[in-house]
Amino acid sequence: QLTFNDTNWNKDQTVTVSGADDTALDGPVLYHVDTIVTSADAAYDGFAVPRVTVTNEDNEVNIVSLERVTPGAVTEDDPASNIVEFKLRLAYQSRTPVSVLVQTADGTAQFAEGDYSRFDRTLTFAPGQQEIDFSVSVSADTLSEADESFTVNLSNPSGAEIAEGRGQEIVTIQDDDPLPTVSIDPAAVTEGGAASFAIHLLAPSGQTVTIDYATADGTAQAGSDYVAA
Repeated sequence: QLTFNDTNWNKDQTVTVSGADDTALDGPVLYHVDTIVTSADAAYDGFAVPRVTVTNEDNEVNIVSLERVTPGAVTEDDPASNIVEFKLRLAYQSRTPVSVLVQTADGTAQFAEGDYSRFDRTLTFAPGQQEIDFSVSVSADTLSEADESFTVNLSNPSGAEIAEGRGQEIVTIQDDDPLPTVSIDPAAVTEGGAASFAIHLLAPSGQTVTIDYATADGTAQAGSDYVAA
């Protein structure tokens, strides 16, 4: 309450109104200051003072982050685990749409080689929405290969910033195909000749295959019947 009298009527008095600092992303908020004048002097009692409008500017910045819901490595041939679930989270509700670009990117796993399904979409939070679910599928094959990985990345946000360290997830594809088997053909040789053996890889492999070999005595003895290798 402010009081003016015959000794201070010509001196300014100050009213301080503090805006509340909340955690809501609510944009600029308007409020008003109304003045009610009472006086024993009929000339001033009920005097109309114009309403004052105050703008409380918002200082929150919205943050979008990427979270992987499906834990651990993904097994390519297991229908129960070859779908990788993700969740986008928005730190605050927004009064306006918020969007972010979500894209997969090759690592050792290659989209062109059919290791996983590409995801390349702009996902949009509607006003008030704080979560969006999406998934990426891993492709099955029969090729024995090393475990591979690819990434899911956030970029080009609109209406928010990408949380530091929360804009990328790495997905590891765990190979579950058996190692290919190897066979060797028998051979016969006349004394003094050289025997040649054909070695077969019975299935293709996604990795380099090396084979060690060595001779071992049967009824023939190394040194007297053949040269050991």
